[in-house]
Amino acid sequence: MLVLPFHFGISLSGLIIFYSIYFPGITQALYPQGRAQLQLEALGNYSRPAAGLTAEIASLDSMLTSAKDVWESSGTPGQAYFVRVWHPGDRNAYVEFRRSHANEVTMNVDRLTFDGTTGELLHQHSAAPVAGVQRFLTGLHFIQFEHWTLRWLYFIGGMSGCVLIGTGLLFWCGSRRARHERQGRIGTRVVDAVSVTAGPGLIIATLIFFVTNRLLPAGSEWFGHSRAELEIWAFCLSWLLALAHAACYPAQAWRQQLQCAAVLAVTAVALNALTTAFLLPLSLFFGSAAVAGMDMMLLVLAGLCLLASRRIRRAQISAPPASRPSRIEPPHA
Repeated sequence: MLVLPFHFGISLSGLIIFYSIYFPGITQALYPQGRAQLQLEALGNYSRPAAGLTAEIASLDSMLTSAKDVWESSGTPGQAYFVRVWHPGDRNAYVEFRRSHANEVTMNVDRLTFDGTTGELLHQHSAAPVAGVQRFLTGLHFIQFEHWTLRWLYFIGGMSGCVLIGTGLLFWCGSRRARHERQGRIGTRVVDAVSVTAGPGLIIATLIFFVTNRLLPAGSEWFGHSRAELEIWAFCLSWLLALAHAACYPAQAWRQQLQCAAVLAVTAVALNALTTAFLLPLSLFFGSAAVAGMDMMLLVLAGLCLLASRRIRRAQISAPPASRPSRIEPPHA
């Protein structure tokens, strides 16, 4: 019950973030000129074509100082986290600065655009009230601001949501399995397979993604697919294999896929140590907190998967045969 507000807030903010996908008709009705008009009004996108004439870029340091002064005078002091030069070397070049949101919840869209050759301020954008609310909820969803305590609370809340979904699926299947098997129905069989695929199957696919990232050499290409695309293919194919395994071996699916996830988690940590200089002890003692945290969480995940696998094995041994998942033969005519 304590994390239900968190789950509600994450679901609501997800809908609001992708409003143009879930409710495209509203966007089309309010902005008949097209999506570009929406982007200009909501995000302040500025653009102008290249002139085709060469020119030198003005001092970026001076523009950065001017950007800080403008934000300071506007009552929103901050640092620039994003700098981009459009049409570099052209007379119509312009430079975009975006204000950092590391110290605030709102993922602001404060942007300043300067003339690339003169350093003159061309465009300033801040979110309107409605867009500001949307960006605040977006910030709550993505939690990219610096607050480690709240980030860990988000992590715990997210894990509790996964447990809630997983146990709900298990209870649903357990309450209907015997009745469906007597009736020759395959409903619980399908949900069982999907549950395993959405649980340990998804973990396996993610770990395969990590392992593939460590094994593929930089710049590798296969059948016209880049290294990044091959990693995505590895994720998708391993997820499909997890679904096939869960469908073919329902009685062993949970236990075996949890064991597989444990092995892959340890493998990912080992490969990271072998292919980089980030050994876990070195990461711990020399300030690579993100790498050390990732490795430790993978090892914790491996331990939890092995523990869950053992408990499932004991439950299967002690359970009466009628309550165990089994293959369901199609009903005879």
